[in-house]
Parts: sequence; structure tokens; C-alpha cells
Amino acid sequence: MSLGVYLFGLLALRRARQAQQVRTICQTIFATDAVAMGGILLLAGAGLYMAFTTWGSATGWVLVAIISFALLAPVGPLVVERRLHHIAKLANALPDGPISSQIQRCIADPVLGAALYLVIAWLLGVVYLMTAKPSLQGAIVAMLVAAIVGILAGFPFWRTRRHEKATAG
Repeated sequence: MSLGVYLFGLLALRRARQAQQVRTICQTIFATDAVAMGGILLLAGAGLYMAFTTWGSATGWVLVAIISFALLAPVGPLVVERRLHHIAKLANALPDGPISSQIQRCIADPVLGAALYLVIAWLLGVVYLMTAKPSLQGAIVAMLVAAIVGILAGFPFWRTRRHEKATAG
């Protein structure tokens, strides 16, 4: 649920034109932080418990899921959250009215959208591994496919940024 709020919040930020809109959207996104952390911890805890009590840590899909989860964990707080908090800080410093070009550039940052889509796709990939329990090779392929889907889903953010640069210059 919270990742859905993040996704829709990011899309709403891209349409926002007023500082008060940006502040409200960011507050809404940040209100789900506890739910996001709880959901991720629940997924990790349940996954690790099932993996170690039922399957063992030497099982291929378990290793791939643990490594994938470990690689994914810092992307949310270090990439997505950091950028959203920067946007909120800039919006909080503005009076009500139109947003600055600096905030517009931060919102249009393609890394923000691409990282969020990558997080969502990789978490779904980990859930797939926990559900389907493929072989080692199948697990690696599944996570590569999830990464590719996440990157491709974030591609429109890169195209928008390139289009904005082309029309500005």
C-alpha cells in the first residue's frame, strides 16, 4: 500500500504547480513511512523465517532472494526518501504560490522515478521467489527480469527529462 502511495505521490508531484500542493503531497507520502517500513520488515521476517525453517539457507532461490533484498534495502532510504525529503524541504521554505524552477528540476529528477519503479519491481521479484521457489538459475533470471522491468518502467522519467532539456535549450 505504501509503495502505491509513493508511486501516486510521485506522479502527483510531477503535476503540482503550487508550493502548498508539493507540501501536501510530500506529507501524504511521508505519512506512509511507518507502513512501508513495517511491510518491508514483515516481508523480510516472514521470508527469512520460512526460508530457514522450511527450505534452508543453501537453497538457490533463498540465496538469490536474500542477496536481492540486501541490495534493494538501501535504495529506498538513500535514493527515493532522500530526494523526496529534499523536495519537501525546498517547498517548506517557499511561501504559498508557484513552485520554483529548482523544485521542478528536483521533482523531474529521473533517478527518483526510476529508483522507485526499480524498488517496486524488485520487491515483487522477491515475492515471486518466495511464492514460486524456482531453481537457482530460475531465481537469477527472475530477478534480472524484475530489474529490467523496473528500469523499463522508469524509462518515461528519463525521456521526460531529456525532452525538457531539449525544449529549454
